[in-house]
Amino acid sequence: MTEITNHKILVADDHPIFRKGMIATLKQSFQEYEFLEAEDGNIAKNLIKQNEVEIAILDIDMPGLNGIQILKWLYQNENLITKPIVLTMHNDEQIFNEAFDQGVLAYLVKDNSIEEIVFAIKEVLDGKTYVSPVLEEHMKNRNDYKKKSQELHEAITQLTQTEIKTLKLVAQNKSSKEISELLFVTKKSIENYRSRICKKLHLSGESNALLKWTNENRSLIDKL
Repeated sequence: MTEITNHKILVADDHPIFRKGMIATLKQSFQEYEFLEAEDGNIAKNLIKQNEVEIAILDIDMPGLNGIQILKWLYQNENLITKPIVLTMHNDEQIFNEAFDQGVLAYLVKDNSIEEIVFAIKEVLDGKTYVSPVLEEHMKNRNDYKKKSQELHEAITQLTQTEIKTLKLVAQNKSSKEISELLFVTKKSIENYRSRICKKLHLSGESNALLKWTNENRSLIDKL
């Protein structure tokens, strides 16, 4: 990677008063930086492509490309040096998770103080991540979700190919009889497969436990 000779921070937000006020305030703490500004996502993307932008502060809702789309583009272009930060009115947990899925390094809401925003930028420049304290519950839930997903992934890797086929058909609400006809085995064999799947997934023996599990984890099954 080439050495950065002119440090740059991009602020992308479609509200000009907020955008210009943010830049004027940040300049006091980052005097060695050149500031770029974008009023929509398309301009932000072009500025990042044309400049060695170290920090991109992105709103979620913008004309053209939105913040999530820019994050996705950055995530797919590993050659870019840009470290993304989201600064938005949204504290929605789904949007929060989407942002982190696409590689955001800090997530702040616009109610944060300027001191906290400055601190977050410095943390990101130092190779760390930052989340507003008001969103700590989202991060805890995300960490719990990732742990659960890892545990489920490890459990699913223990399934045989026949058990995976059975699981997918259970997810389609097929009965054991219907699955046996589709897989050309006996109904008793399918019931044995279902029992083994439940054991490997640590499910209770209650009726329809496996069907309930497939409904709750459909996105995971779709990846099998």
